[in-house]
Amino acid sequence: MKKFVATVLVLVVAMAMVGCFVGCQAADESTQSADGNWKYVEKEDGSVSLSAYTGTAANVVVPAIVDGKAVSSIEAGLFVKINDGSAKRRMRDVYEDNELIESVTFLANITAIPERTFYLCKNLTAVVFPAALESIGDFAFYGCRSLTSIALPATCSSIGAYCFRECENLTNVAIANPELVKIGDKCFYMVNTKASGDDQYYIIKDLKIVPINPTVYDSDAIEADRRATKKNDYRYWKDYIDNGNVVGGIPSAETAE
Repeated sequence: MKKFVATVLVLVVAMAMVGCFVGCQAADESTQSADGNWKYVEKEDGSVSLSAYTGTAANVVVPAIVDGKAVSSIEAGLFVKINDGSAKRRMRDVYEDNELIESVTFLANITAIPERTFYLCKNLTAVVFPAALESIGDFAFYGCRSLTSIALPATCSSIGAYCFRECENLTNVAIANPELVKIGDKCFYMVNTKASGDDQYYIIKDLKIVPINPTVYDSDAIEADRRATKKNDYRYWKDYIDNGNVVGGIPSAETAE
């Protein structure tokens, strides 16, 4: 019986190693662009997905075409900087501050900015989003401490969890889509590391949100789907809106009374 168990364990480990090898090989199947600025993965339809920025310019233009192929998407972590290999358990231990990137303009016709795209790009000050942008993923702008304002296009309907967390100098967010109703958990939050419980989190100081349709930001309705399990998070948003930080935001019924 022991021999049987040992054999099974060996087979499981071997299969895992093969799976890892195949997965790593697939992950490494990227091509360096002729101009030296990008790594990309070719897709079945002939377009490419940019997987890493390898250029040296601080002001970056994400092109619509690379090596004669249309850029149809970007991969998670496009501008992240990996640490020296001594990664710990937490995400912020895996990546280092990217001090190079200062501005990014999207010419590529993409619809999504995936998770961790600008993670810890501490000197990023400006982003011109793609006109057809529909969503921004989790942690996409986490730790972009030099970012002061953003203007989301009318097509954007979803912002992921922790998306603009620790963006301490972000003071103005312009939201053009009246249907933008999904704002992920602690999207615009800072964390007080010296406190705990109800006082641990707070919304970025001096942040103002300007919606084209203020009814989206009714503090009695916003993120109602997670109110039951995220009571403290909802409370922060409710207080934030009720205090007039969302231009045209609708106060709660109890506040209005």
